[in-house]
Amino acid sequence: MERDPQVRACLTTKRLAVLSESVEVHPGAASAEGKRLAALVEEQVEAIPGGWAGLVTGALDALAMGFAAGEYLWNPEGLLSAVRWHDPRRFGFVVGEAGDVAGLEVLDAGATWPRDRFAVYSYQSRYGNPYGESDLVAAYRPYALKDETLRMWLVGLDKWGVPSIIATVPGHWTQQEMDSLTASLGRIQSETALAVPDGVVINPALDAGRVEPARAYVTATEYFDRQIARAILGGELTSTGAAGSHALGTVHADVAQDWVQALRSDLAECLLTGQVARTICTMWAGPNAPCPVVKFPNLSPSEMASRRELVKLLLSGQVIAPAESWLRSWLGVPEGTPADKAAAEKRAAQRVDAGQQPQPGEGGRGDGER
Repeated sequence: MERDPQVRACLTTKRLAVLSESVEVHPGAASAEGKRLAALVEEQVEAIPGGWAGLVTGALDALAMGFAAGEYLWNPEGLLSAVRWHDPRRFGFVVGEAGDVAGLEVLDAGATWPRDRFAVYSYQSRYGNPYGESDLVAAYRPYALKDETLRMWLVGLDKWGVPSIIATVPGHWTQQEMDSLTASLGRIQSETALAVPDGVVINPALDAGRVEPARAYVTATEYFDRQIARAILGGELTSTGAAGSHALGTVHADVAQDWVQALRSDLAECLLTGQVARTICTMWAGPNAPCPVVKFPNLSPSEMASRRELVKLLLSGQVIAPAESWLRSWLGVPEGTPADKAAAEKRAAQRVDAGQQPQPGEGGRGDGER
């Protein structure tokens, strides 16, 4: 199913929508220990390949598979070095007496690994089912009907794509003469000219009504694409070119945004906080340590615009410094490369030497003292 263009587009749209916001790590307690563990978790996760975005990307494989399983990899110092995501089809869950997951069985190797070796995200899990439920379950029926419709369309194109040529001949013609003309007409596609006896009328328009009704197939295919989009994204106007009013499109976009924000919250609570952050804290401070809370801001476009306007006022009033590290994550702006930061600090230093104020986004001497 994932090879279908509409299914692929909808799943990719949902993944990218979830990844469009970066996470925030908050201390699990106001104590110094809570702040230390929050910094420790953030530092370790950001050091692994892909960082927080890599964790979320791997977990979002559950959209199509129902669940995702990532294996923790640790270096000799006890630091998290990577989370290796595996094909979920290789695994089965070993359930304990209380109904909780006790381990994961590697189906193609006949081995069972402990549960705490993995970060597992179950998507749309109900009644304690660790396998979850893929978005493709709801999208399967329109996908299957669409696939069958496309097959019928190709058959119609093959059968009726080129109308049959009909010739009207005089009534006194013999069967041999008609067979000879039929053979000649059968080669008309590869020939540049055709000579027929006097009295023969060639009329391909008589069969033109049998050409396949393309519009009906297109209409059916577009309908099934809209149903696939509705099953995965919550509304079809967010991913198809279907006609609709601006108000209706806004409603569909809001529904899709609600779905994405709910998915972000579930990922943050069940995976990033409940498993990854807690596993790191348990490794370094024991099971009773205050685990940091990982969240997505889940801001609407208007809320994000308000944040940017507030930061603009604070910068112009010199209440905060342009180079403060929290600004980028708070505004959803990606971090620059070390070379970019060095160049910005150099420009800021030159401005300070010249008696000018650093520009927004630049560092400089004395920024932290404002």
